Amino acid sequence: MWHPELSEIEAWFETKAKEFAKIENRNPNCNSETWLQKYIYTNVHEVFFTTFPSKIHSWVERLTDSIRYIRSDRPVQWNQAAVQRLKNTNNVVSRAVDFWLTNLRSGFIIEFAIDTLKAYIEAEHQFFKGYQGKFLNSLNLWIKMLLCDKGILQLRSDL
Repeated sequence: MWHPELSEIEAWFETKAKEFAKIENRNPNCNSETWLQKYIYTNVHEVFFTTFPSKIHSWVERLTDSIRYIRSDRPVQWNQAAVQRLKNTNNVVSRAVDFWLTNLRSGFIIEFAIDTLKAYIEAEHQFFKGYQGKFLNSLNLWIKMLLCDKGILQLRSDL
């Protein structure tokens, strides 16, 4: 059974951020790290990005302790068809990812709304706009891909 170390989750998160920057950065004069600092790791999202790896680590540990799974012998080749199949997967683990991430992001939006003295809907809109929003909305799929790669999430629905 997979029990990740915090350093493994931090490295995974950093890799995903750099992959995202490589895809989204259109400026050849700006390296990925500078681009991430400018467009993703802003003051608005600082608390989220500094605490997210430890939060996902704690959650994945609890998830792996509570879920029985059958490890697939074949690793998934992440092509367009496999990603679409993952997006269509509806089982207990995929729903757990959706629920956990939605609640986690809502907590950060509430904190952001309080800090900026904005209504929740306005804070949510600002929290998810631009590159940061695109990055944050990609987390759901990335977490599911990680869990699938580790054999925790199966690419089949239970409904």
